[in-house]
Amino acid sequence: RWQKYGWARAIESGIDRVYALFGTLGRSLPGPLARHAYWWLALAALLLLGALCSVLGWVDFPEAWYLSLAAPVNAAVKWAQVNLYEIGETGLGTGPFSDFISLYILAPLRKLFTEIIPWPALILLVCAAAWSLSGWGLAVTYAISMLFIGLLGMWDASVDTFTQVLVAVAATVAIGVPLGIWAARNRLVEKIMRPILDFLQTIPSFVYLVPVIMLFNVGRVPGIIASVLYALPPQIRLTVLGIRQVDESAVEAAQAFGSTNMQLLRKVQFPLALPQIMLGVNQAIMMVLSMVIIAGMVGAAGLGLEVVDGMQNNRMGQSVEAGLAIVIVAIMVDRLTQAWARRAEEKANLHV
Repeated sequence: RWQKYGWARAIESGIDRVYALFGTLGRSLPGPLARHAYWWLALAALLLLGALCSVLGWVDFPEAWYLSLAAPVNAAVKWAQVNLYEIGETGLGTGPFSDFISLYILAPLRKLFTEIIPWPALILLVCAAAWSLSGWGLAVTYAISMLFIGLLGMWDASVDTFTQVLVAVAATVAIGVPLGIWAARNRLVEKIMRPILDFLQTIPSFVYLVPVIMLFNVGRVPGIIASVLYALPPQIRLTVLGIRQVDESAVEAAQAFGSTNMQLLRKVQFPLALPQIMLGVNQAIMMVLSMVIIAGMVGAAGLGLEVVDGMQNNRMGQSVEAGLAIVIVAIMVDRLTQAWARRAEEKANLHV
């Protein structure tokens, strides 16, 4: 239908001539260059397009095409802060939820580890747990590490961070393990979860803070929720992997003896998948700890806040001390959970 326009026929003729020219050039080039003749054509076209855009002044993106999301996002934030902070007289909302976590979970845990249990007893308890799982070597290492944290003056901040990590990991396991089991036993659920988990694992960790700050303002609770979202994907994926790697012969034997689905899960699949699930717990702990400093930027107290405060006020020594304490806590928790996972794997192998 364009043939009736002279300019259209001229453009078509020009394209044909350029195509024929590059075809002739490609046939006359040596073998390696001829095989990539069309790539050279594309490069030349791209260079010509760039030169044309420069001549016409099309270098910058047109301002008239800008799509601003600031206004609707600001309106959504204001609406959420007004309407979701406390929903009517129900006592529900982001405000009561945040207060409940802070007053009835975090505060009692901090009091338990700082006031009720004195620091020498806490060191002995942790060392006893390490000894029961891995022997004297790990117990002595823990004793030295915890004493070093105290010598750095970071004991209270470390306990505060530990309570937040404990709550975040408990929430991650409580949510991630059931979802992982569900996804492992239902292909449709796994297909629905996969893009969500991919999205959560792809976005930068700092971005997790944006929606939770919109709903919960600043403090410890937004940091905990962001940490849970960050740590959920590996926990769910490793749980799925553990359940699906259970030996089929064990599953078939249990089914042959008339086990129900719940009995199969509770007595066969879950115990045999426990090493992988514990690996997921270990990964969740490490990812929660990696969010400590980022959570400190939004007012989550503890070692993260010490690092941020030191950097903002040019007290680099304070930041270094808090950073060392974070590393020590991470290593301690990692070694303890690895020892626990090895113990779980040994027990699982004994029952096979």
